[in-house]
Amino acid sequence: RGEAGEGAGGSLIFDDTISMEVTLDCGEGVTLGAEATPFYIALPPQTFAEGMTIEVNCAGYKPMTLSTENSITIERNHIVPMEAVEHEAEYKVPANQIWYTATAKVEPSNTSGFNVSIASNEWNEATGEGVITFNGELTTIGSNAFSWCFSLTSVTIPDSVKTIDDGAFDGCESLTSVTIGDSVTTIGFNAFYNCSSLTSVTIGDSVTTIGTEAFYGCTSLTSVTIPDSVTTIGNAAFFGCSSLTSVYCEATTPPTLGYYAFDDNASGRKIYVPAASVNDYKSAENWSGYAADIVGYDFETGEVVAE
Repeated sequence: RGEAGEGAGGSLIFDDTISMEVTLDCGEGVTLGAEATPFYIALPPQTFAEGMTIEVNCAGYKPMTLSTENSITIERNHIVPMEAVEHEAEYKVPANQIWYTATAKVEPSNTSGFNVSIASNEWNEATGEGVITFNGELTTIGSNAFSWCFSLTSVTIPDSVKTIDDGAFDGCESLTSVTIGDSVTTIGFNAFYNCSSLTSVTIGDSVTTIGTEAFYGCTSLTSVTIPDSVTTIGNAAFFGCSSLTSVYCEATTPPTLGYYAFDDNASGRKIYVPAASVNDYKSAENWSGYAADIVGYDFETGEVVAE
């Protein structure tokens, strides 16, 4: 979907040849919005037996994709309207920024750990929204970068970041949600230690290591999904998460699990794992201590397969 601006809309015409890939540059006249902007692509008569895939790339947003496997036949003098791309568009944080919301302007506790320097830090008191801009691409959030920032309520980390170092958000008691970029591979020791208001955390699909005590004492966290990229979960990584009722572990091979990764099960916590891997988890080192909590799960349908 797009919102028409001056000069919005466009068309491409191809003659005589069957085209497998078509690129239409919409320029700067189109922005995402509620009303669809019409575009037309004229192709020679042909059949797309395996359907089509439409990819939409818009500056400042994450890419959107719409696919259909239905056979589509293009006839001469035949206009085939396609369905609008329905997508919950998400803004894409630039590689040189961190976005946050807060009750006051957030001043990093340790600026020396970033791989680049802070160029500006702007905060809007009316909306609570802030943007920290760096003088280059951010790849590392250093040790104790935002530790004990009592006011940092949500934070969105760009996809360029690869490492969240030890204690990066340690003691951020007002932090309620965090989105970890898709390039992060390591969440360090004590990274979110005692973030007692944290209710929502999105762990990117590139994370391989969740460090020791990474989420220790996150007493408001109720659910967490550990992607199948994770191979190591450190000691006490989720210890003290007293409200944690659902842990979704997507890996078919149980990640290496440290001691006391989870606390006792007063919350009635369940650990959902791929159905074919239930026995592997129940017998794996340190996982076996949580055998009674482990449940088979179909991650495609979202259904419990076996208790």
